[in-house]
Amino acid sequence: MEDHPEIWKRRQHWFGNLDHWVTKHGSLAPELGGWKRASHNRFDLDSAAYQDMVFFHPFVRRVFFDTGNHDRDDEALLRCYTIPLAAGSRLFYEAEDAHGHSANVEVADLRLYLFANGISILAIGVHAENLDFAQALWINEMMRKIYPSSGRQIESGRIPSRFSLVLERNGERRVLAEEKCRECGLIGFRPQLSRIVLALLYFADYDREEFEPVLDERMIVNTFVSLDREQLPSDVETALSRLLYVDRDGEGYRYDPEFTRGQMAKHVYRRWQHVGTLYGMTSYSNVTMTTDPAGGLVHRMFTSKNHLIAIVALFYRASLLDFAKESALVSRQLFPIFSGQIVRHRHIQFATRLMADFHYFNNYWFFSELTTKDEELEHFRLLCDAYRIDDMKREIGDQVGKLAGYIDRLYSLRNNDAVNRLAMLSMILGVGALVTGYYGMNIPNLGSILAIPLFGKISFVATLLMTLLSLAVIVYIVVSNWGDYRASLLPHRFRRPLPEKSLRRPVQ
Repeated sequence: MEDHPEIWKRRQHWFGNLDHWVTKHGSLAPELGGWKRASHNRFDLDSAAYQDMVFFHPFVRRVFFDTGNHDRDDEALLRCYTIPLAAGSRLFYEAEDAHGHSANVEVADLRLYLFANGISILAIGVHAENLDFAQALWINEMMRKIYPSSGRQIESGRIPSRFSLVLERNGERRVLAEEKCRECGLIGFRPQLSRIVLALLYFADYDREEFEPVLDERMIVNTFVSLDREQLPSDVETALSRLLYVDRDGEGYRYDPEFTRGQMAKHVYRRWQHVGTLYGMTSYSNVTMTTDPAGGLVHRMFTSKNHLIAIVALFYRASLLDFAKESALVSRQLFPIFSGQIVRHRHIQFATRLMADFHYFNNYWFFSELTTKDEELEHFRLLCDAYRIDDMKREIGDQVGKLAGYIDRLYSLRNNDAVNRLAMLSMILGVGALVTGYYGMNIPNLGSILAIPLFGKISFVATLLMTLLSLAVIVYIVVSNWGDYRASLLPHRFRRPLPEKSLRRPVQ
């Protein structure tokens, strides 16, 4: 907001002009175009919005659906964008490794979800048909990497040595973005992201920290596969395990078979196993697999409600990770106070803002029962278990609760200091009032008192000095503790606010 004043006006919530920033900030390529708002604008029985939203509770529809210029647009805390492909254009995602393996898949959908708490999810939808199972496994494992975790990964072929986005138009091919993974290093505390990701997020400058990755070096793969049983080289359970745990085809397994079987008991959803459809969820993969020749319905559910459930669960995970970071930063901000320094109202504001943000997320964003259907709710619970969402929320809630208790103690310390200062001022003013009251009661006889040669002059000078000293002490105490008195004495509009770092406050 500070770097783009032409877009964001002073004191305006950043979410209001998000469309202008994303859609007017250039494009990936002139032939491809830039991000466009992809909100729902039809809500009749035959619309995609109706068929997607009907599976969810009304309070979930209110928050997690981009309803565009609908009457309730002010309540939607989500903006959805897409890069539409022009007629006659096709976009491909290509990769190859150091051992000669390669793959080419068509990009069917580019979608960006931006939430009003600053979390965003980039979804790259690819499509390929008539592949052998080994090639499908290679795509599932290799093409999701966004940066290498070590040089050995490139040498051993655990990550492609080259990625590229290629636009095909009128028989001509043009490379829009390419990453060769030859050199990679940290940028401060942040990884050096793939040029593919940076090219798609062209409206934000990564070097200036306008965005940062929350998860690790792998995309979360959300995979649909329709298998031909007759050409499958192994049984269905083995095929699912290789997809789910991102393994390759062959005689051996990446993980111990007994360990994998134990994990599959927790990660696989078997309601429709009898018709050849299995679902699996881990922290880094989400697989829908069917051997049913008429698997069109399964695929439609995969691209609609199941995809939305996966997006919401991933949003919860990213938001909680961001809360963990913010909780640590607030604790570091308050560390000098832990060490015995003076408590200021500003320090308490940092903690109370975090508490308010978490309370808002916990009560307005987070829904333990996301959908109205048992099957979808069971999918969501499996994803939450895989992402440790309940455990993370409980841990952060415990941290915020302990912080709230400490804030109460800080308030008590400030109140004790204020009471002690008030007692000191009362004592000083009380002594002064006692002495000056003596003269006040004897004003008619003041001339007679001052006429006493030595006592009159000494008492008058002593009283004058005591009055001046009392005033000086009072001024000193107020000035030296002005940070505390400011919050109580000044009207709200003159109080110094915290820097605008919280993106989670409600949209105005």
